[in-house]
Amino acid sequence: MEFSIYSTIFFIIGYFFLTFLSVDLFKYFDRLKEVFTNTSRYLFSISYQILEKNKKHIDYIKNENQKSFNARRDFYIFLILSIFLFSANVFVLSTFFGEVSGLDESIFGAFSDFGFLQYSHMVAAVIILFEVGLGILYFYFEYGQEQDPDEANYTGRLYAISIIVGICVLVEGFIWYQLSNILNEQGVLRMPEGTSFIVTEILKGFLGFFGAAFTLGEYYYGYSISKAQNEIDESIIVKIISIIFFTFVSLWTFVGSGILYCFHILVWALRLFLEFIILPSKFILKSMRLFNE
Repeated sequence: MEFSIYSTIFFIIGYFFLTFLSVDLFKYFDRLKEVFTNTSRYLFSISYQILEKNKKHIDYIKNENQKSFNARRDFYIFLILSIFLFSANVFVLSTFFGEVSGLDESIFGAFSDFGFLQYSHMVAAVIILFEVGLGILYFYFEYGQEQDPDEANYTGRLYAISIIVGICVLVEGFIWYQLSNILNEQGVLRMPEGTSFIVTEILKGFLGFFGAAFTLGEYYYGYSISKAQNEIDESIIVKIISIIFFTFVSLWTFVGSGILYCFHILVWALRLFLEFIILPSKFILKSMRLFNE
C-alpha cells in the first residue's frame, strides 16, 4: 500500500515536471521537424535535378538525326558480319596453318577447357585482324586527307595499304586454293562427266575465289565500320548508361528524402501525443497561473 502511494506521488511529480519540460521539448521537436523537412526537400530537389539530366539524353535518342541513325545501324550490321566472317576465316586458315609443325599444339594445354584452341587459330586471328586493320587505317588516312587537303598528304600511305591488301588477297586466295585442291584429291569434289578441262580446273580451285573475297570483305568491313563510327554524332550506349546511372542515383536520393520526411512525421506524431498526455496538467497549471507557454 505504501509503495503504491509513493509511486503515485512520484508519478504526479514526474507528470507535472514533464509539463514544465514540454516547453523546451516542443521547441526541440519543432527544430527537429524543421531540420528533417528542409533536408528532405533539399534531397528531393537534388533527386529531381539529377533525374532532369536524363532529359537531354532522352531527347537525343528520340530526335537523333537520320544520318547518325543510319551510321549506327550500319556500324552494328558490319560489326556482326565481321564477327561471322572472322569466325569462318579463322576456322579455314587454322586448318591450313595446323599443318605447320608446332602450330597444331594447344595454347592452354590439351586437358584445359580451351584445349581446342591451337596456335594455328591464333596465327589465323592475327592475320584477319591485320586485314581488318588495313581497312580501318585506309579510312582514317583518307579522312585526314579530306579534312586537310592542303597540308596532309597520305597518298603514299593509301597506295601502300592498297598494295598490301592486294598481296593479302593473292596469298589468302592461294591458301584457300590449296584447301580446295586437297578436297579434290580426297575425292570430295566430283565433276560431272563431259565437263570441259577449263571448267574442271576452275572448280578444283573454287575456294580460292572465296579466300580472295573473304580478304576483301574483311578489309571492306574494317573500312565501313570506321566510316560508320565516324558519322555517329554521339554514342547512344554511353547515353543509355548515363540514363540508368542518373536514374539509380536519383532513386536512392529520393528514398533518402522520403525516409527523412517519415522522421518528420514521426516527430510530429510524438509531439502531438505528448501534447495530448499533458493536456490535463497544462489546464490545471494554467488555471493556477503557474505555467506559461
